[in-house]
Amino acid sequence: MEQDKDIKYDSRTNKYYTEESLLVGLRNNAGTMQGGGGIGLMTLGGFSGLVTNPKMKSVLSKINYICLRHQYKNESAWHTVRGSGATDKPPCPSGKCTYGPSTWYNEAGLDLHFYPGPAEATYENTTLSQYGFKLVWHGTVEQSLSLPSSSFRPGDVSTQYYITTANKYSAHGCMFTGKDWRSDFVQRTIMANPKFIGRQGDYSVCIWRHPSFQEPGLSI
Repeated sequence: MEQDKDIKYDSRTNKYYTEESLLVGLRNNAGTMQGGGGIGLMTLGGFSGLVTNPKMKSVLSKINYICLRHQYKNESAWHTVRGSGATDKPPCPSGKCTYGPSTWYNEAGLDLHFYPGPAEATYENTTLSQYGFKLVWHGTVEQSLSLPSSSFRPGDVSTQYYITTANKYSAHGCMFTGKDWRSDFVQRTIMANPKFIGRQGDYSVCIWRHPSFQEPGLSI
């Protein structure tokens, strides 16, 4: 499925549209965010909101679609990402939240087969570090929900470790697009379900960045 290479997001109309560059609804203020009881290493200064890095533009070019071949080579079907609050059948097998980030980073040439770990996993089990991602923030579920969207950059990946409302251990992965958080669906918040209870204390929610996908001159 072909997509336009250059897309812009218009916050006034809440729609993406094509032009020469990709504008994301994100403005950062100078300073460093502190993560409450966790640790805050997320550099906020210097990002204008305009994505010029070709790698990140490639990541964002397919955010409305996921492809199963990025996890299993024998499956090449494309699926439309479900909207926020969707009740239709998930576009991929249940529990495959990371199909989204894996698809989008694969579009940029990073052979990412991202897996947050088994249900009982911790942040140390994620495969992200093997692909060059760096942990830039970690904290509790409550702390993550209080972070302003200006704290994030396009392409930020979050791994989460929690107990569901059914009292089961689980893990989740998603990516920030500059407008919203997405996994195999468009999430309302960084958490797939804000009611989930963190089970790893100050490491219940982690945010990762890849140095090669940042804007020129910006560190992670």
